[in-house]
Amino acid sequence: MNVGAAGRGTMGIRRRCVPNITPERGISALDVLSKHQVEEVQRYVESKHFGGQNTRAQLAVSNVIFISKNSLGVVNLRKMSQKQVKPFGSWDFSLPTSFVTSGEFKGFPELQLTQDGTVYLLKQLSSNGSRVLFRKTLGSSDFERVPVEDKIKNGVNAYGALSVFARSKDEFVYTSPSKITWVRHGEKRSFQAEKKELGDLNIYKDHVYALVEDKNVRPSTQSIARFDFNNPEDELTIAEGYDFYASPRVSPDGQYLLYTGWNDPNMPWDATTVHLVDLNKNPKTSIRVLPHDEKALTNYQAIQWAPDSKSFYFISDHEDSWIIYNYNIENNFIHRVASVHGADLGDAIWQIGDDKFYAVNENYVIYSANEVLFKKNVKTEEVSSIEIPGFNTFNKIFIDSNDNVVCLAQGPVKGDTVLHITQDNHLHILDQAYDSTVLEEYGFGEYKLLNYDVFDEKTGEKFVISGYFYSPVNPHFEGPPDEKPPVILMAHGGPTAQTKPTFDKKKAFYQSKGFAIFDINYRGSTGKGRYFRDALYGKFGQADVQDVCDSIKFLSEGGPALEFINPDKVFITGGSAGGYLLLRALARNPEAFRAGACSYGFCDIYALCSEDHKFEYAYNYALISPKEDSKTWEERNMTDKLDRIKTPLMLFHGKEDPVVPYAQSISIYEALKKNNIPTGLELFEGEGHGFRSKPVIEKVLDTTYNFFCEALGVTPGKSEALPPGKSIKLPNQAVRLALKAVAKI
Repeated sequence: MNVGAAGRGTMGIRRRCVPNITPERGISALDVLSKHQVEEVQRYVESKHFGGQNTRAQLAVSNVIFISKNSLGVVNLRKMSQKQVKPFGSWDFSLPTSFVTSGEFKGFPELQLTQDGTVYLLKQLSSNGSRVLFRKTLGSSDFERVPVEDKIKNGVNAYGALSVFARSKDEFVYTSPSKITWVRHGEKRSFQAEKKELGDLNIYKDHVYALVEDKNVRPSTQSIARFDFNNPEDELTIAEGYDFYASPRVSPDGQYLLYTGWNDPNMPWDATTVHLVDLNKNPKTSIRVLPHDEKALTNYQAIQWAPDSKSFYFISDHEDSWIIYNYNIENNFIHRVASVHGADLGDAIWQIGDDKFYAVNENYVIYSANEVLFKKNVKTEEVSSIEIPGFNTFNKIFIDSNDNVVCLAQGPVKGDTVLHITQDNHLHILDQAYDSTVLEEYGFGEYKLLNYDVFDEKTGEKFVISGYFYSPVNPHFEGPPDEKPPVILMAHGGPTAQTKPTFDKKKAFYQSKGFAIFDINYRGSTGKGRYFRDALYGKFGQADVQDVCDSIKFLSEGGPALEFINPDKVFITGGSAGGYLLLRALARNPEAFRAGACSYGFCDIYALCSEDHKFEYAYNYALISPKEDSKTWEERNMTDKLDRIKTPLMLFHGKEDPVVPYAQSISIYEALKKNNIPTGLELFEGEGHGFRSKPVIEKVLDTTYNFFCEALGVTPGKSEALPPGKSIKLPNQAVRLALKAVAKI
């Protein structure tokens, strides 16, 4: 998509309408039509001969849509009504913080489809972030809750690993702290592992294979182990010696086990190896099958067995982009299976086991790229695309032996949604985190993919940076006609990660109040191949900061078509690595920002290099510089540079954060306060690296918004949505004009 091109999810015929519409009655903006009222509207329209008996009407908050036999008429009532003008950032009738945490479930962190057509779904509660397991059989009506005794979670690598694995409706395993629970046909076994974290499970017959992180030693060690259903005390270590492990995968015939391993300073998206174990021989002996060249710095991830157990699939970046390949274990032959030009088919795996970027069975390979789901016939090699209106991101992809595809999808106004695609491409929505109807009517879903050039400050090398621009959205208010909106620059965490144009309640919260959003994939982000991903190594705190700061000039001086924002009203938010980026940006360009909000960020990069958090210990050296390069470390460290920050800054941190100690935020707060910079600090009991509980999320949003309004010099808008019965009435004249216009169809 070119600069300025707009994208949005397909919305179809809107379902929220206005009952009893006549020229004599006002239109209630958020009333909901019942089936009876829909029929009433249709009868009214037909009685007025607006197209005859073949006409049916749908009236929505923004549009009146009439579909006749030969024509389509759309009258935008919202544009015909008068919006109130109010300063950007202070709009009333905006989304409340309770909207962000609304609904019983926040999202669906895990999903699986078994070969017998059973869907297992792990849902995260909005109230406290805990997780609940559900299951259903394809074709049945609803999900049923699966009773479990313990919290479903684990602390592998601090970020957690896959917690649930199922073989059928009657057999599954799950992890809880230092424990595996195995349920088979109602019979249960538990495996205790004191001070060990277990995850990324795989079952074959009487054995469960697991990634084990032993925290009885410092630094922790990892291994692949096997547990026996009939002898819970029997734990057999199959692989050890690498710093990290992932993906224990048993072949369908039970003869082989695959796993990946890697050593510092690599991460799961850097140089990894794949090993093969013949379980019929010595299960402790393995053969390295990938890479062939031991010195190759290639990433291998997302390994999956073919149904015949004679080959396996994997994703590799040895051609720069992450591409799907197949490896034949009988002749060591590798061939390319699927690729999309310029697109990554894999991603950075922060939670081990969360790597279902594609699915295979004996007939098809299913994968996703460029907002499309692809289906490749294994035998004919024919590739077809599955267009699913309203969705642009697909992950956690599975296919069973009957060619049923189940995946998790998101879209511009769609949260986590479980889709079932039948063999003949019929679509069924199995579950969704929340109803998106009101979001469509409110006007959300539009964004612009913007690209701009940056030139490395040291080498002059050109990079194309991408970001998603979201305009302010409010059906009742608009800013002064001669003003551009304030913008919030958002920097994703990781930093090896990416932002996607899927609906984010937090973004919508700010949009509804009159803020624009620019969400940036700076150098080091995934999605653009290995070269772009590695471009941040050695330049963390430099290249990413340059990319974010350069966006201000691009957004405000890109010519008449690209003057999106007011450069004097720029805000910035970031968490974790994005928080460090934020601090570096504020120190680099102290006059460029009105205010910032930093969540679980850090200023002392030395403190991050602790063996207590082994997973990212060497990652920091790769991002910054080898530890021997003291000059670079001194330059990138922020503890002695906080006095350069002249921008008001709000800070938030969880007191149980295992990745970034909350003492870092305290240090930042005290330094700013000492220099009389407007600041604030909120510490939260029981919260870790990322906020989960409903009260904390709402507190962070409310505090940040009020803090930004103070810096902007505006009065905060009323954070309440329009309830049914109290909505704005459009003038009767607008209705008359609408009906008159439609009558001409």
